[in-house]
Amino acid sequence: MDHLEARPVSQSERLGHLDALRGAALFGVLIMNVPWFFAPEARVQSLRESWPSLADGMTAFLSTVFLAGKAMTLFSMLFAVGLSIQKERIEARGEAFGPFIRRRLAVLFGFGILHILLLWMGDILHAYALCGFLLLPFLGRRARTVWIWTASLWGLGLGIALVVSVFHLRRGAPPTPSASELAAARAWTSQCLAAYGQGSWWQILVFRLRDWLHDAGGLLLGGLGYSILNFLVGLGIWKSGLLKDPAAHLPLLRRIAKGGLALGLLLGLVWAGRDTPPARAWALAHWSVSRWLLPLRAFTTLQPMILALGYGAGLLLLWQDGAWRRRLQVLTWTGRMAFTNYLAQSLVMTGIFYHWGLGLYDRMGLASATLLGIVVYGLQVLASRWWLTRFQFGPLEWAWRSLSYGQVQPFRLRGPAAG
Repeated sequence: MDHLEARPVSQSERLGHLDALRGAALFGVLIMNVPWFFAPEARVQSLRESWPSLADGMTAFLSTVFLAGKAMTLFSMLFAVGLSIQKERIEARGEAFGPFIRRRLAVLFGFGILHILLLWMGDILHAYALCGFLLLPFLGRRARTVWIWTASLWGLGLGIALVVSVFHLRRGAPPTPSASELAAARAWTSQCLAAYGQGSWWQILVFRLRDWLHDAGGLLLGGLGYSILNFLVGLGIWKSGLLKDPAAHLPLLRRIAKGGLALGLLLGLVWAGRDTPPARAWALAHWSVSRWLLPLRAFTTLQPMILALGYGAGLLLLWQDGAWRRRLQVLTWTGRMAFTNYLAQSLVMTGIFYHWGLGLYDRMGLASATLLGIVVYGLQVLASRWWLTRFQFGPLEWAWRSLSYGQVQPFRLRGPAAG
């Protein structure tokens, strides 16, 4: 195996605003994953649809408006940005990028499979690794080419959503689940409760594989399609120079922030409002009228991307102010260790909810579980800061880097930590 010259990225080479964006996205990812940790999917869906308590209902509504899809969209865009940065820096040193990135993505895929096997079935790393291979042909293309592909694929996705909407428009009222379908859903929920809520570590591992295979096709195809679209947007933004030097693009950032936040939040209110109990009841009672709104719902698929761009541009604008930059510095700590923190979230949250840990599965409401997620992220901020004063990388970042380069990387800091 040919070895690359291993050299850690210095503090002066790091782009702090990208670490802050990554840390902010990681917070949103945790909050949106909380429901998938603490109860079966059907139970979570019933909480969102029936609103048994005002706190749970408002938590579901607000998280849908502000975070659902947005955090993962931003996170995946930044992954593509990272690939492009690595390519530029490695080739600037006169080294071959291909062998390195193939090893790096293969190692990431392995981590994703281990994540599914050992911790949680909601892994996104394996999909990121596969999408990374799909993105490789675009890394050397011009920004214009990337944007043409991006617009074409997003247009195709929106066209498919419109066709599906028109198909539903021509049907009668939405069909109600049959007795057999309801019985199967109840049986699966009971199996989830028995495994995650009462099973041993080994029993949970075996059932988790069944759980993942139960939805593997949809999860993988959905993850691949969603991620590659976001990867292309992230790559196009990086090649446009916006993230390399935000201070040189302040007027554009202001337009993106204002437009993205305004339109994104408006669409988010529509998106979340359609699933509230009163809205669902009205739509079913007036299907002859409400069905004509279905084509408009196709455009809400753009809402996560629009609001994610608004969030990103807004944070970059705040980063230009010294006082705000000091406040946002806490996000860079978790952002620099995003890989470690992402997997640590699965370890901590499954340890809290699954029977091998504290056994709180299906024993909390959505609001209290979300509050717990906020506390966990706060502890990650403190732990990341402590770790980075002693080590150059997070532990899993170090392992990933060493396996990617084919040799052990330096780990401990030799001098005072920067920042």
